[in-house]
Amino acid sequence: MQKLNETISKIEKIDYSLAEETQKRLDNLTKPQGSLGTLEELAKQVVEITKEENPPVKNKVIFTLAADHGIVEEGVSAFPKEVTPQMVYNFLSGGAGVNVLARLVDARVVIVDIGVATKLQITNYKLQNFKDKKINYGTKNMLKGPAMTREEAIITAVEALKVVSTGGKFDIKNVNVAVVDESDRKFRMLSAEEIENIYKKKPEVRKPTKTKKK
Repeated sequence: MQKLNETISKIEKIDYSLAEETQKRLDNLTKPQGSLGTLEELAKQVVEITKEENPPVKNKVIFTLAADHGIVEEGVSAFPKEVTPQMVYNFLSGGAGVNVLARLVDARVVIVDIGVATKLQITNYKLQNFKDKKINYGTKNMLKGPAMTREEAIITAVEALKVVSTGGKFDIKNVNVAVVDESDRKFRMLSAEEIENIYKKKPEVRKPTKTKKK
């Protein structure tokens, strides 16, 4: 917990004083107001974080975090966990969609192994585009017990905070909402009811560990 608190304490507070001026500048651009949607919110966030009215965007990096969910054992995924390392290799070789988008904006793609359920072979790829921060070989099946220990969760949070500056998370299970329809072998999304039924199986094993008050 001390390591987590130390990491969090190094994160500076966001300066919201420039938000109004930034929004005015966005609204004065030749476009309908608010037409860029989330991109406008992102622009304001960059200004607020950097505390600069016109911050330069240099050395762009997209961090993609790869890991496996233990609950894939319950058949809630369209893909087996064996596909995860293949996707990582595809990212590293520049063949994934994110690589195409990165090249369009002159950004570098860095893959982070934060918990892939197998040992990755990275010898034939550029090591500067890969970071090994594996906490464990995937999470556990949360229907059989805690997916992670408290310590693992804290270490994961710390490592993620240390390594990620922009980008998102990759998991071939996509938060467990994609499945294969056995009737016609087509991919489909799980309904809210199906997800709820899966997670209702053993709710008692998923209760978070309470922090003892000092």
